Amino acid sequence: MIVMEQCYSGGFIDDLLPGSQDRVIATACNETESSWAMLPYYYYDEFSYLWTSVVAWQTPEGVPVNADSNSDGEVSMREAFDYAVALDTANETPHYSESPAGVGSNLTLGSLRNPIFDTGQSEDPYPSIRGIHNGTITPSYDLTVRKLYTYPCAGTGGHAEYVKIWNSTDWNVRQRGTATKAIGTTSRLTNRSRSEPMRSTTSP
Repeated sequence: MIVMEQCYSGGFIDDLLPGSQDRVIATACNETESSWAMLPYYYYDEFSYLWTSVVAWQTPEGVPVNADSNSDGEVSMREAFDYAVALDTANETPHYSESPAGVGSNLTLGSLRNPIFDTGQSEDPYPSIRGIHNGTITPSYDLTVRKLYTYPCAGTGGHAEYVKIWNSTDWNVRQRGTATKAIGTTSRLTNRSRSEPMRSTTSP
């Protein structure tokens, strides 16, 4: 994957792409255009700012970005380019080429994504309650869950015996398990606690 933000960067495509395999090239402009920094402070090239934010799943300022147009849990190089082009307001014409055709739709930089889906610690974790506690969880996008973690209630000495996510098909992921499943609809959340309920987090 090659991304270029400099002026006239589109001129490199004909030199870099022919004869290559599994290569994607995205440029901020064509071979005759300048590439422009973005307002208001001109810290970033506009196209590369947008493209980088997409593959990192957040802007440099920490604002979440989701360009996963087909909801498969990954952002391909084609999706990243299409998102950046749609929001690029500069007077430039970004270019995209790939070899072989279609390879960019399968190429991702998924490892850059923050792997943690965190429900957050409870603001009021007390009183301690022993037993089984049931609820639901509805992610805003599909998650592939491999591990579950729980927050402790400081000062109580208690812990969760297990946490599981399950649905009508009886699929579940337990805290100590290694099962993998995407959940895009409301699933049931069960927490068995030795002394108090725990807030759960999931890690894809």
